[in-house]
Amino acid sequence: MIVWRDCNRETHVSDMPHAILTDIFSLISDPRSRNSMALTCWDWYSLERQSHTSLSLRGNICSLQELPMCYKQVCSLDVSLCSPWGYSLFQSTPNGEEIGNVLKAAFPNVTELTVYVRDALDIQMVAWLWPELEIVHLVRWHQRAMDNEASIALGLEIEGLLRMCGKLKVLDLSKFYCWTEDIPPALQAGSAVAANLRSLNLLKLSPEGFKSQEVGAITAACPNLEEFYILCEFDHRFLDSVGDEALLVIANSCRQLKVLHLVDTNEFTVSHGNADDHGYAREDSNISRQGLEAMFKALPHLEELTFLLSQNVRDSGPAFEVFATHCKRMRSLKLSNFHGVCRGPQPDGIALCSGLLDLSIKDCADLMDSGLEAIATGCKKLSKLGLRGCKWISEDGLRNCVDSLAYSLKDVEVAFCRLLPTSATLRALQPIQKSITHLHMDCVWDEANPVEGLRTGFSRDGGKGGTEVIMSNGKHGQGPERDIIHSSELHQVGSLGRHVSDPLLEKSWKSLQFLSLWIAVDKRISSLPSMGLGCCPILQKVKIRVEGDCRGRPKPNVHMWGISAFQRYTMLAKLELDLGEVTGYSLSAPEGFMDLSLWERHFLGGVQALHQLTELEYWPPSDKEVNRRGLSLPAAGLLSQCSTLRKLFVHGTAHEHFLMMLVRCENLRDVQLRGDYYPAPECETSTEMRTVSCQRFEAAVANRGFPD
Repeated sequence: MIVWRDCNRETHVSDMPHAILTDIFSLISDPRSRNSMALTCWDWYSLERQSHTSLSLRGNICSLQELPMCYKQVCSLDVSLCSPWGYSLFQSTPNGEEIGNVLKAAFPNVTELTVYVRDALDIQMVAWLWPELEIVHLVRWHQRAMDNEASIALGLEIEGLLRMCGKLKVLDLSKFYCWTEDIPPALQAGSAVAANLRSLNLLKLSPEGFKSQEVGAITAACPNLEEFYILCEFDHRFLDSVGDEALLVIANSCRQLKVLHLVDTNEFTVSHGNADDHGYAREDSNISRQGLEAMFKALPHLEELTFLLSQNVRDSGPAFEVFATHCKRMRSLKLSNFHGVCRGPQPDGIALCSGLLDLSIKDCADLMDSGLEAIATGCKKLSKLGLRGCKWISEDGLRNCVDSLAYSLKDVEVAFCRLLPTSATLRALQPIQKSITHLHMDCVWDEANPVEGLRTGFSRDGGKGGTEVIMSNGKHGQGPERDIIHSSELHQVGSLGRHVSDPLLEKSWKSLQFLSLWIAVDKRISSLPSMGLGCCPILQKVKIRVEGDCRGRPKPNVHMWGISAFQRYTMLAKLELDLGEVTGYSLSAPEGFMDLSLWERHFLGGVQALHQLTELEYWPPSDKEVNRRGLSLPAAGLLSQCSTLRKLFVHGTAHEHFLMMLVRCENLRDVQLRGDYYPAPECETSTEMRTVSCQRFEAAVANRGFPD
């Protein structure tokens, strides 16, 4: 409590005008902090509730007596995470209409809603409860209804929303499992509301993109769009694929566009590329330089452009010079398979876009060091730089670029660049080592280890009673071996460990808050600290993506993976472990082959040692042949030992007896099973993710109670 003394009278924060206190409270987003403020006094309780404008509900929606009724000012509401997970709020229980009425009474001023829906009836219920909605995010990962009773005409689901919510301005269907054929008829039927839409997100989870005629129908129905996100079919080998004509239709129909994302269908399914190719795709795109120039000239208000293709667009530099001339407000640019974007050494192509703050270049086969340095010279304001699949960028080129942007660059992604393995990437980033906040890179160990001989590193116990000594083995494709030598054994090493040191290992990444990693399925991750990321004092979140085929590989060594190496990051609270692209045998393996459950034990081994971990998002490995991604017994057992875990999201399914093991986590209070992968799982006939199983698990957690 802050106190001022004036004229022998104490003045407290509570004496400030309520309008100022309300503004202060509204700036605090952490739920636990807001709850603590509300418990200070009745006055603060009332002000905190009045300043609460967004709320995400969790827990069992059937327990209406526990529904908070004091947040009348909430305008942004998320009920997509309410249990039973992935089921309708209004149809999974017999009192669905009563639930809707109570929600309406508790949150009468909602204008933004995120909700899980199953069919047209759910969407109509949402529109009937909140007809004043302006922003809607629909979520559905179940398959679209196909039986005779639930099957409906194309577009009828979304049409009901457009007819009843006359003020709708933002429609987000990026997490809504539907068909491409559903969208154009719905927008055409609800043309009055569609014409008022300012944002439309159609980056849906599907291998099928929108064709040229569908794109034309959508943009014709929504002429006032300012933000447009769409998944397209650009492959010219398919009929009616998106090309120059469709680009011109988008530009001429929606001239007020500020944000445009055009994404190829393969971008959601492509895995890590081939390190031996030259960066060119197998086919050339049917999008020409002239088509790009015409689109750029027609969209002068464009501020953010994402254009991700799976086919080549060659010699695109002159088109982006036109882009720089006509789109003066451009701040973010993300490209994939665009070649010739900048030749260098003088600024040309995208290097002339001097106002860029965010630049991402993927699979550019002819981007050299000179072009990258020209970009750094022309785009002095860049705070985020992404390089993925740029095969000819070297350590010197990246270092010179980073050095030129040292005062602005905070976020860097370097992935699948053949000349930039892990240690070379970290050396190139030394000019911004103290200021970088976000880093993504590949765990690709050098053929010759950067740490030669014996070097002193950081002890696992924080320097108390032990010194970590790194032994280099020099083997191709593997990281250096590491052993822990305690103080009592240090005399055997002599003074060698004290005098041999690496400058990269001694420096601290003192501003790094987020670290994202890619690693092959058969490589270790415990070598990462020896590459130079041993000291990250404020690292709060780590994301790990593992890819590869486990089938036919030898039995994994649990100690080689080394996720427990993250113990050194004492502030690490959030972890995302994505094994969704790790494939293998899920149910039974042939003789001599490993089951996926043993690989899960390999990947999750040591996770219980991360004592500061509070949030975990986990994508289990999958068997592509049976479309199954589920939690195994070893994985459930290891996760149940994470005593500090408060939030657990599993992007897959789980049997009830595996789920019940998680009750042992005494601090765990927020659990979700999400079948958000393609094709959507058939959960109605499965023994996994049943409504009653979810309810029994939540009842067990509630009966167990929470320590705080």
